[in-house]
Amino acid sequence: MKKNKILIVTTAFAPENEIGAIRMIKLVKYLVRLKQEITVISPKLHEQSRIDLSLECREFDDITRLVVDQSRLFNRFFLRARNRKIQKKQAVSSLKLKDERIISRIKVIINRFVHLTYTLVRNYNWYLMAKRKLKTIEYQDFNFVISSYPSIGAHWVSNYLKNQIPELKWVADFRDPMNYSRSTTSLNYEIYTYLQDSVVVKCDMVTSVSKGVLSKIISNHSVRSYVMYNGYDVDDIKTGILDEKPSKTSDKFIISYVGSLYGGERDLSIVFKALRELINSGTLIEIEFHYAGKDSEVIKNMAQKYQMLNYLVDYGSVSRKESLLIQSNSSLIVVATWNYHNDQGILSGKLFECLLTQKQVLAIVQGDKKNSEIKELLEYINGGVTIELIGIDQSREFTKLIDFLTERIEIWEKGVNIKYNNKQEIYSYSNIVRNFLNTIHDI
Repeated sequence: MKKNKILIVTTAFAPENEIGAIRMIKLVKYLVRLKQEITVISPKLHEQSRIDLSLECREFDDITRLVVDQSRLFNRFFLRARNRKIQKKQAVSSLKLKDERIISRIKVIINRFVHLTYTLVRNYNWYLMAKRKLKTIEYQDFNFVISSYPSIGAHWVSNYLKNQIPELKWVADFRDPMNYSRSTTSLNYEIYTYLQDSVVVKCDMVTSVSKGVLSKIISNHSVRSYVMYNGYDVDDIKTGILDEKPSKTSDKFIISYVGSLYGGERDLSIVFKALRELINSGTLIEIEFHYAGKDSEVIKNMAQKYQMLNYLVDYGSVSRKESLLIQSNSSLIVVATWNYHNDQGILSGKLFECLLTQKQVLAIVQGDKKNSEIKELLEYINGGVTIELIGIDQSREFTKLIDFLTERIEIWEKGVNIKYNNKQEIYSYSNIVRNFLNTIHDI
C-alpha cells in the first residue's frame, strides 16, 4: 500500500479520557499499522482534563505529535473564568431550561450566548496557536490533512493548510453535526450552519459517523462523502482487561449505562419504570443498575421517580478500562440516543464498545422519526432490541420492553450467553481504517 504523509488535526486525543477521542486514536493507530507517516496536532490538556494513560499505544512511538496550548492570555482570563463558573458541573447543565419562568428563560438565553462566544473565542485562539506551531515543521510534504470535529478549530487549521498547499487533499471528519436543530437558539443554529457549510464547500471529502449525520451535513452541497463508522478494537480484548473484574461486582442481573446523559436529554426513565413493574410482579428480584458517568444527579432523579434508587450502583467518572469492564460484566447494556427528522443517525461511540464486549444492547431512542439507524444496525448484527419512544406507539414500545427484559432474565437464569452473528466484524477499527485509506486514495 502506498505510503502517505498524513496530518491529523483533532481537539480530542490521547491521553484524554473522552469518548470523542477514541475515533481519532484508533484512526491514527491503524494508519500507522498500514505504514502511513502520521503527524498529530492536538491541544495541551489542562488541569481539569481527565487523563487515561491506557489510551496511549505503542504505535504512537512512530508518530510526530504537536501539542498546542491556548495562549497565556486565554488561559489566564477565559479558561479560568469558565472553570470557576461550571466548577464540577457539566457545561450543558447551564444551557438546559429547567422550568418555564421568564427569568429561567432569560438565564438560559444568556448562558447559551456566553457559551457560544466562549467556544468561538477558544477555537479561534487555538487555531492561531496551531498556525504558529505549524511554522516550526516542514508541512509542505503532507499528502492529506484530516480534521475532526468537534471542534471547529481543527477545521480552521486544515483550511489554512489547504490555502497554503492547494494540492493537499483535505478530509473533514464530523463526529457530530455542528448545527443540531434542537436545544439551541436560532442564532446558534445559523452561526454553526454557516461554519459547517464553509468547511464542506472547501474540503475535498466529508466523512461522518453515520448515514443520517452525513446526509444532514452535505444536504445542500455537491461534495465527495463517505460514512466512516465508529468501531471497536479487538486489541482491547487481546490485552486481557476484559478478563478482570470491575471495582464493584455482583452476581445479580446487571443492567449498565456508561456515558453522558446530556443533562437528562437522554432519558432512561422508561427503563426504571419497566424494572419497577417487573420487581412488583415478582419477575425480577436480584437486579442492579450500574451507571458510570458525569450525570450522577440526573440518573438518581430518574431512578428515584420509580423507587429504584436502592438498585442503582453509581461509579461516577471512570477510566476507559473500567468502563469496558463494567460493560463486560453486565447482563445487558443500555444505549440511549435520539432520532428526529432534523437530527438523525446519532450513534453513540459506546454502542461500538458493546460490540467489543459482545453484550446484548437495549437501545432507547427518543424523537419524532421511526426506524432509526441504530435500530437498523442492531437488527443487522442480532445485537439486541431498540425501543423507539415516538408518538402514540409508546405504550406498545413499553410492552415490547417488558417482554424483552423478561426474556433476557429467563435466559440469564439459564446461564445462556446470546452471541452476535459475524456481521459485526465490519465495525472493527482494523477494517474501518483500511477501507477509509483506500477511499481517500481515490480523491
